[in-house]
Parts: sequence; C-alpha cells; structure tokens
Amino acid sequence: MKYTTNTSFPNVLQNGQPEDDDDATRVIAETRQYLADADELLRLHTTALDFVRAMLDRHPKRLNPGAL
Repeated sequence: MKYTTNTSFPNVLQNGQPEDDDDATRVIAETRQYLADADELLRLHTTALDFVRAMLDRHPKRLNPGAL
C-alpha cells in the first residue's frame, strides 16, 4: 500500500494500490457500479453474511471489505 499526500489537505494521507491511477471518470463509474451491485444484492440476500459474501465475490479487490 502506498501513501501519498493530498495536496488539497496536506495533513491527510490517501491510501491506494500501486497499480491504481487517478482517473476520476473511471473511479466514479466503478463506485456507481459498486453501489448498484450493493442495492441489487441487498434485495437478493436475507442475511448480512450472504450479502457480504456476494459483494466480495463481485468485488474481490476493493479495499476495506470490513466496511461492508
């Protein structure tokens, strides 16, 4: 994991993967898809564990899976 200084907020560190880029259009599209998947899977799964497993199956490389 790399840490870079946020130029807008110099005291705040941002984390990310070394292969990540800063393409805002791509990041926003991926985030929208992640949220759409969460909405769909919440309707399909009746337990939290089933929901988390389904989300991890669809998005295995997302950072901080504990946030689910």
